Amino acid sequence: MPGQLSLIDPSRDIADNIAQQMLNPSGRLADEGQHLFDSFLGDAGVHYSIVRAIANGEQKWSKITNRVGKDSASLSRPLDWLQDMDVISRVIPITETPPGNPKKTIYRLADPYLAFWHRFVAMIRASGSDDLMTARELWDHFIAPGLDEYMGPMFESVCRDFVGRSKHPRLPFHPVRVGEWWSDDSSEQIDVVALGPKGQVLIGECKWGSVTIDDVDKLNERRDIVLKELNGVTQVYVAVFAGHTIADRQLKKLISKGEVLHFSLEDLFCNGRP
Repeated sequence: MPGQLSLIDPSRDIADNIAQQMLNPSGRLADEGQHLFDSFLGDAGVHYSIVRAIANGEQKWSKITNRVGKDSASLSRPLDWLQDMDVISRVIPITETPPGNPKKTIYRLADPYLAFWHRFVAMIRASGSDDLMTARELWDHFIAPGLDEYMGPMFESVCRDFVGRSKHPRLPFHPVRVGEWWSDDSSEQIDVVALGPKGQVLIGECKWGSVTIDDVDKLNERRDIVLKELNGVTQVYVAVFAGHTIADRQLKKLISKGEVLHFSLEDLFCNGRP
Protein backbone atom coordinates (compact mmCIF):
# COMPACT_ATOMS: atom_id res chain seq x y z
CA MET A 1 0.00 0.00 0.00
CA PRO A 2 1.27 3.55 -0.69
CA GLY A 3 1.16 4.50 2.98
CA GLN A 4 3.33 1.52 3.86
CA LEU A 5 5.81 2.19 1.06
CA SER A 6 6.17 5.81 2.18
CA LEU A 7 7.63 4.60 5.48
CA ILE A 8 10.67 3.09 3.79
CA ASP A 9 13.85 5.10 4.30
CA PRO A 10 15.96 4.64 1.13
CA SER A 11 19.08 5.74 2.98
CA ARG A 12 18.86 2.62 5.17
CA ASP A 13 19.25 -1.01 4.15
CA ILE A 14 16.41 -3.54 4.28
CA ALA A 15 17.46 -4.85 7.69
CA ASP A 16 17.29 -1.40 9.32
CA ASN A 17 13.97 -0.55 7.67
CA ILE A 18 12.30 -3.77 8.77
CA ALA A 19 13.80 -3.61 12.25
CA GLN A 20 12.55 -0.05 12.70
CA GLN A 21 9.08 -0.38 11.16
CA MET A 22 8.07 -4.00 11.83
CA LEU A 23 10.19 -5.48 14.62
CA ASN A 24 10.27 -2.44 16.88
CA PRO A 25 7.06 -2.53 19.00
CA SER A 26 6.50 1.17 18.29
CA GLY A 27 6.99 0.75 14.53
CA ARG A 28 4.12 1.79 12.27
CA LEU A 29 3.92 -1.67 10.67
CA ALA A 30 4.58 -3.75 13.77
CA ASP A 31 0.97 -4.84 14.31
CA GLU A 32 -0.85 -3.65 11.21
CA GLY A 33 -1.06 -7.25 9.99
CA GLN A 34 -3.40 -7.93 12.91
CA HIS A 35 -5.59 -4.86 12.41
CA LEU A 36 -5.46 -4.08 8.70
CA PHE A 37 -9.15 -4.83 8.05
CA ASP A 38 -10.60 -3.35 11.23
CA SER A 39 -11.40 0.01 9.68
CA PHE A 40 -13.16 -1.62 6.73
CA LEU A 41 -15.19 -4.32 8.46
CA GLY A 42 -17.24 -4.55 11.60
CA ASP A 43 -16.46 -8.25 12.05
CA ALA A 44 -13.23 -9.18 10.31
CA GLY A 45 -12.51 -12.42 12.18
CA VAL A 46 -13.31 -14.71 9.26
CA HIS A 47 -11.27 -12.57 6.87
CA TYR A 48 -8.23 -12.77 9.14
CA SER A 49 -8.75 -16.54 9.44
CA ILE A 50 -8.65 -16.98 5.66
CA VAL A 51 -5.48 -14.90 5.42
CA ARG A 52 -3.82 -16.92 8.21
CA ALA A 53 -4.77 -20.21 6.56
CA ILE A 54 -3.17 -19.18 3.27
CA ALA A 55 -0.13 -17.71 5.05
CA ASN A 56 0.32 -21.05 6.81
CA GLY A 57 0.55 -22.88 3.48
CA GLU A 58 -3.03 -23.80 2.60
CA GLN A 59 -3.60 -22.93 -1.06
CA LYS A 60 -6.48 -25.21 -2.09
CA TRP A 61 -9.97 -23.98 -1.25
CA SER A 62 -10.97 -27.24 0.45
CA LYS A 63 -7.97 -27.05 2.77
CA ILE A 64 -8.57 -23.37 3.50
CA THR A 65 -12.15 -24.09 4.58
CA ASN A 66 -10.97 -26.99 6.73
CA ARG A 67 -8.35 -24.81 8.42
CA VAL A 68 -10.85 -22.01 9.05
CA GLY A 69 -13.50 -24.49 10.22
CA LYS A 70 -16.37 -23.16 8.12
CA ASP A 71 -18.17 -24.40 5.01
CA SER A 72 -17.49 -23.04 1.55
CA ALA A 73 -20.75 -21.10 1.27
CA SER A 74 -20.10 -19.06 4.41
CA LEU A 75 -16.58 -18.15 3.27
CA SER A 76 -17.35 -17.20 -0.33
CA ARG A 77 -18.29 -13.58 0.42
CA PRO A 78 -15.24 -12.88 2.66
CA LEU A 79 -13.04 -14.48 0.00
CA ASP A 80 -14.52 -12.26 -2.72
CA TRP A 81 -13.91 -9.19 -0.53
CA LEU A 82 -10.27 -10.17 0.04
CA GLN A 83 -9.77 -10.63 -3.70
CA ASP A 84 -11.44 -7.31 -4.51
CA MET A 85 -9.09 -5.62 -2.04
CA ASP A 86 -6.05 -7.30 -3.68
CA VAL A 87 -5.18 -9.07 -0.45
CA ILE A 88 -5.59 -12.54 -1.97
CA SER A 89 -5.14 -13.65 -5.57
CA ARG A 90 -6.82 -16.58 -7.30
CA VAL A 91 -4.41 -18.39 -9.61
CA ILE A 92 -4.91 -21.05 -12.28
CA PRO A 93 -2.37 -22.63 -14.67
CA ILE A 94 -1.99 -20.58 -17.84
CA THR A 95 -3.10 -23.55 -19.92
CA GLU A 96 -6.52 -23.39 -18.23
CA THR A 97 -9.30 -21.21 -19.63
CA PRO A 98 -10.68 -18.82 -16.99
CA PRO A 99 -12.41 -19.38 -14.64
CA GLY A 100 -10.55 -22.70 -14.80
CA ASN A 101 -10.89 -26.07 -13.12
CA PRO A 102 -11.62 -25.54 -9.40
CA LYS A 103 -9.39 -28.51 -8.59
CA LYS A 104 -6.42 -26.69 -10.13
CA THR A 105 -7.20 -23.31 -8.58
CA ILE A 106 -4.95 -22.07 -5.79
CA TYR A 107 -5.03 -18.97 -3.59
CA ARG A 108 -2.08 -16.83 -2.53
CA LEU A 109 -1.47 -13.73 -0.47
CA ALA A 110 -1.13 -10.97 -3.04
CA ASP A 111 -0.13 -8.28 -0.54
CA PRO A 112 3.66 -8.46 0.08
CA TYR A 113 3.43 -6.80 3.49
CA LEU A 114 0.92 -9.34 4.80
CA ALA A 115 2.89 -12.22 3.33
CA PHE A 116 6.05 -11.05 5.11
CA TRP A 117 4.26 -10.21 8.35
CA HIS A 118 2.68 -13.65 8.64
CA ARG A 119 5.83 -15.46 7.55
CA PHE A 120 8.10 -13.77 10.09
CA VAL A 121 6.56 -11.23 12.46
CA ALA A 122 3.61 -13.37 13.56
CA MET A 123 6.02 -16.20 14.40
CA ILE A 124 8.27 -13.88 16.40
CA ARG A 125 5.32 -12.50 18.37
CA ALA A 126 3.93 -15.96 19.09
CA SER A 127 7.29 -17.08 20.47
CA GLY A 128 7.55 -14.09 22.82
CA SER A 129 11.05 -13.34 21.58
CA ASP A 130 10.12 -9.74 20.80
CA ASP A 131 10.09 -9.10 24.56
CA LEU A 132 13.59 -10.54 24.99
CA MET A 133 15.60 -9.26 22.01
CA THR A 134 16.23 -5.97 20.27
CA ALA A 135 14.71 -5.35 16.84
CA ARG A 136 18.07 -5.85 15.12
CA GLU A 137 18.69 -9.07 17.08
CA LEU A 138 15.29 -10.35 15.93
CA TRP A 139 16.28 -9.63 12.33
CA ASP A 140 19.62 -11.42 12.68
CA HIS A 141 18.19 -14.47 14.45
CA PHE A 142 14.77 -15.02 12.86
CA ILE A 143 14.60 -13.26 9.50
CA ALA A 144 18.04 -13.11 7.86
CA PRO A 145 18.56 -16.92 7.84
CA GLY A 146 15.22 -17.52 6.08
CA LEU A 147 15.14 -14.50 3.80
CA ASP A 148 16.49 -16.22 0.67
CA GLU A 149 13.89 -18.99 0.93
CA TYR A 150 11.13 -16.43 1.40
CA MET A 151 12.36 -14.39 -1.57
CA GLY A 152 11.93 -17.29 -4.02
CA PRO A 153 8.15 -16.88 -4.62
CA MET A 154 8.46 -13.08 -4.39
CA PHE A 155 11.12 -13.15 -7.11
CA GLU A 156 8.92 -15.31 -9.34
CA SER A 157 6.12 -12.76 -9.06
CA VAL A 158 8.50 -9.91 -9.97
CA CYS A 159 9.69 -11.85 -13.04
CA ARG A 160 6.14 -12.48 -14.29
CA ASP A 161 5.33 -8.81 -13.84
CA PHE A 162 8.49 -7.87 -15.73
CA VAL A 163 7.62 -10.09 -18.71
CA GLY A 164 4.10 -8.72 -18.86
CA ARG A 165 4.86 -5.02 -18.47
CA SER A 166 8.44 -4.40 -19.54
CA LYS A 167 9.61 -3.21 -22.95
CA HIS A 168 13.07 -4.67 -22.42
CA PRO A 169 14.82 -5.08 -25.79
CA ARG A 170 15.73 -8.73 -25.18
CA LEU A 171 12.14 -9.80 -24.60
CA PRO A 172 11.17 -11.43 -27.91
CA PHE A 173 7.52 -10.33 -27.97
CA HIS A 174 4.89 -8.48 -25.99
CA PRO A 175 2.60 -11.10 -24.46
CA VAL A 176 -1.17 -11.21 -24.40
CA ARG A 177 -1.11 -13.44 -21.30
CA VAL A 178 1.47 -14.12 -18.60
CA GLY A 179 1.18 -16.69 -15.87
CA GLU A 180 2.60 -19.95 -14.62
CA TRP A 181 1.94 -23.64 -14.99
CA TRP A 182 1.82 -26.72 -12.79
CA SER A 183 0.86 -30.34 -13.36
CA ASP A 184 -2.30 -31.95 -12.02
CA ASP A 185 -0.45 -33.36 -9.02
CA SER A 186 1.66 -30.17 -8.61
CA SER A 187 4.87 -32.22 -8.92
CA GLU A 188 6.01 -30.21 -11.95
CA GLN A 189 5.83 -26.47 -12.41
CA ILE A 190 7.09 -23.63 -14.59
CA ASP A 191 7.56 -20.22 -12.98
CA VAL A 192 6.88 -18.05 -16.03
CA VAL A 193 4.81 -18.84 -19.12
CA ALA A 194 4.02 -16.01 -21.55
CA LEU A 195 1.81 -16.35 -24.63
CA GLY A 196 2.24 -14.05 -27.63
CA PRO A 197 -0.30 -12.81 -30.16
CA LYS A 198 1.13 -14.92 -33.00
CA GLY A 199 1.59 -18.23 -31.20
CA GLN A 200 4.87 -17.35 -29.47
CA VAL A 201 5.57 -18.94 -26.10
CA LEU A 202 8.19 -17.95 -23.53
CA ILE A 203 8.91 -20.26 -20.63
CA GLY A 204 11.16 -19.20 -17.80
CA GLU A 205 12.90 -20.47 -14.70
CA CYS A 206 13.28 -18.00 -11.83
CA LYS A 207 16.08 -18.53 -9.34
CA TRP A 208 16.81 -16.10 -6.54
CA GLY A 209 19.90 -18.21 -5.87
CA SER A 210 22.28 -19.75 -8.40
CA VAL A 211 20.94 -21.17 -11.67
CA THR A 212 22.67 -23.99 -13.59
CA ILE A 213 22.36 -25.99 -16.79
CA ASP A 214 20.45 -28.63 -14.81
CA ASP A 215 17.68 -26.10 -14.19
CA VAL A 216 17.43 -25.44 -17.93
CA ASP A 217 17.36 -29.17 -18.72
CA LYS A 218 14.45 -29.65 -16.33
CA LEU A 219 12.73 -26.61 -17.77
CA ASN A 220 12.97 -28.07 -21.27
CA GLU A 221 11.43 -31.34 -20.06
CA ARG A 222 8.47 -29.46 -18.60
CA ARG A 223 8.23 -27.32 -21.72
CA ASP A 224 7.30 -30.37 -23.79
CA ILE A 225 4.41 -31.14 -21.42
CA VAL A 226 3.08 -27.58 -21.55
CA LEU A 227 3.26 -27.34 -25.33
CA LYS A 228 0.94 -30.33 -25.61
CA GLU A 229 -1.67 -28.33 -23.68
CA LEU A 230 -1.42 -25.29 -25.96
CA ASN A 231 -2.71 -24.80 -29.50
CA GLY A 232 -1.15 -22.94 -32.40
CA VAL A 233 2.38 -22.64 -31.02
CA THR A 234 4.72 -21.11 -33.61
CA GLN A 235 7.91 -20.39 -31.67
CA VAL A 236 9.26 -21.19 -28.21
CA TYR A 237 11.77 -19.18 -26.18
CA VAL A 238 13.55 -20.41 -23.04
CA ALA A 239 14.60 -17.89 -20.40
CA VAL A 240 16.30 -17.82 -17.01
CA PHE A 241 15.78 -15.05 -14.47
CA ALA A 242 18.64 -15.00 -12.00
CA GLY A 243 19.03 -13.17 -8.73
CA HIS A 244 22.77 -13.86 -8.70
CA THR A 245 25.56 -13.94 -11.28
CA ILE A 246 25.55 -17.06 -13.45
CA ALA A 247 28.71 -19.12 -13.02
CA ASP A 248 27.74 -22.35 -14.83
CA ARG A 249 29.91 -22.53 -17.98
CA GLN A 250 27.51 -24.64 -20.03
CA LEU A 251 24.63 -22.31 -19.30
CA LYS A 252 26.73 -19.24 -20.07
CA LYS A 253 27.57 -20.79 -23.44
CA LEU A 254 23.90 -21.31 -24.29
CA ILE A 255 23.16 -17.72 -23.29
CA SER A 256 25.99 -16.37 -25.43
CA LYS A 257 24.69 -18.37 -28.42
CA GLY A 258 21.19 -16.96 -27.89
CA GLU A 259 19.65 -20.37 -27.17
CA VAL A 260 18.65 -19.27 -23.67
CA LEU A 261 17.58 -15.74 -22.73
CA HIS A 262 19.03 -14.38 -19.49
CA PHE A 263 17.64 -11.58 -17.35
CA SER A 264 19.50 -10.33 -14.29
CA LEU A 265 18.36 -8.22 -11.35
CA GLU A 266 19.64 -5.17 -13.19
CA ASP A 267 17.44 -6.03 -16.17
CA LEU A 268 14.38 -6.54 -13.99
CA PHE A 269 14.67 -3.33 -12.03
CA CYS A 270 16.32 -1.00 -14.57
CA ASN A 271 14.00 -2.11 -17.39
CA GLY A 272 16.87 -2.34 -19.85
CA ARG A 273 18.11 1.20 -19.26
CA PRO A 274 21.83 1.74 -18.61
